Amino acid sequence: MFKTLFLLIRKIFCHSADDKKTYNATGKYVFDGDSFTAVREGQSEPHEIRLFGIDAPERGQEYAKQAREHLIRLVRKKKLRVEVWDTDSYGRDVAKVYAGGIYVNLEMLRAGYTWHYSYHAGGDKMLAKAEQEAKEARLGLWQADAPIPPRKWRRMHSAKKHSRKFYCN
Repeated sequence: MFKTLFLLIRKIFCHSADDKKTYNATGKYVFDGDSFTAVREGQSEPHEIRLFGIDAPERGQEYAKQAREHLIRLVRKKKLRVEVWDTDSYGRDVAKVYAGGIYVNLEMLRAGYTWHYSYHAGGDKMLAKAEQEAKEARLGLWQADAPIPPRKWRRMHSAKKHSRKFYCN
């Protein structure tokens, strides 16, 4: 109940009524291989973005550092186009992100640093194909004999609490 109330209050006070489904932003701080902060054009405070359709290794998991570093190269200090598909339980924009001509979500899969998160991507064949091609080429985390998907890894380590910073905007 507290979490629901918190998200409602955050949504009321941190998002303006003119929020749009697509906006331009500049990449700021990268948390991990599938989430970062960005500053919207015309605003000064960063807000969180979760990349749609992918799931990156968690901190402490093999290849987490490499996934984060790859996302840093793609989004940090870059002009981005953000297409919002949803808002997650942390209040982050779940989005398809483009940096110039690069579809960032797809690039993370092509490089082999993330899994296709079909649970949220609703059967996006392009993302699924990119993961399969990275697997076959043994790129990134697919070099490991049996990489553990983040969803499974989180369940295995559920006793450890992961803290999140609170950002408005």
